[in-house]
Amino acid sequence: MRALRRAQQRAILSVLSERMLELLREASMNPDKIPETPAARKLRLFLEAQGRKKGRAEGEAKGRAAGEAKGRAEGEAKGRAAGEAKGRQEALITLLRARGLAPSPDDEARIRGCADAAKLDRWIARAATATTVREALGTRTQSARARPRPPGRSRPTPAPRS
Repeated sequence: MRALRRAQQRAILSVLSERMLELLREASMNPDKIPETPAARKLRLFLEAQGRKKGRAEGEAKGRAAGEAKGRAEGEAKGRAAGEAKGRQEALITLLRARGLAPSPDDEARIRGCADAAKLDRWIARAATATTVREALGTRTQSARARPRPPGRSRPTPAPRS
């Protein structure tokens, strides 16, 4: 088969002029120098457009799939965290009631409004030994809170002992 092809190439090249052979050599070295017919140009542009269209569709599909996977993972993580927080909230309220400490509606709202797992765990641990709901939640009365200091004033230093 190769031998036949080479024989055909030799036959074709033998009828070409030196000038034409030189043009073919140049063109084979640089495909951009091959003249393009209007029909060939139209076909090339059509195929390039089809390739871009297919590439764009594939890229959009990949991006959409990646975005959906990321969104699903984030949603699952948020849902899991919310579920864990709700479980801790219910555990805390149940523990307080089981110990005979009735949380007020404000206390319950504060507990149900907290999504911080670490804080809920601290409250649960305190509720195991607390004697009041305030103690369990770490709530201090206004009079028990330290009074705010005016800006620029430091704590008074104790007098040196003699």
